[in-house]
Amino acid sequence: MIKKICLFCVCFCQTFAAGWTIVGDTFTGEKGTCEFDIWLNTSEQSQNLGFYGDCVILKYTSIQVANNASTQSFENKGFIEIEQGFYTTPDNFFNIGIIGGNIINTDISHRNNNFYSYIPLSFNWFDAKMRTTLNIGWAYHTSTQQHLLTLSGSISGNITDKIWLVSEISTSNNPHILLNSSFYQVGASFLIHKDNISLDIAYLNSFKPQDIGTIILGITFNAKMF
Repeated sequence: MIKKICLFCVCFCQTFAAGWTIVGDTFTGEKGTCEFDIWLNTSEQSQNLGFYGDCVILKYTSIQVANNASTQSFENKGFIEIEQGFYTTPDNFFNIGIIGGNIINTDISHRNNNFYSYIPLSFNWFDAKMRTTLNIGWAYHTSTQQHLLTLSGSISGNITDKIWLVSEISTSNNPHILLNSSFYQVGASFLIHKDNISLDIAYLNSFKPQDIGTIILGITFNAKMF
């Protein structure tokens, strides 16, 4: 993974992301490598504080869990996701896999599940200094009983050994409902301590003229746990 920080925004137009990257890939790190994030996002409607964990449990498999607390109780959610890589070329240029998960609204008055699955197609360029990824998938919201086709893409890369930039865009076959609006996001990650700790900042906007967007701040810790 080039710094994968989960994808709640794949299934929601309101910002809910553990960290800030949206587009997923199945380039996995070494078995036992884990990532832990603490993040804060703020918009005109709400503020969210959350935690995210991601561990590579097998050579091509990782599992991710997250939870957040919001000033708007209906935005309180938990999350579990599994990533499974299928094939990576010997030169590490191309990877394909599958990612699936469930986002659970933990507020009692708005309890629902939001299932999703998608295929990530990823390409590394310039000795893996840049990555392009396309996600093609499906999402289902139990309260609205709507099935959606989802499409998202990203370009990311290291401009220095300590600075990583990303731009992302996402949409669906019905971008006008709450479950999955179209949106774009840009952000940066700054490595501040060896390869272990980084600071993240991003901005997300749903293309709506009245939307002033969301600012996301986070800190990430990486470690070999087992």
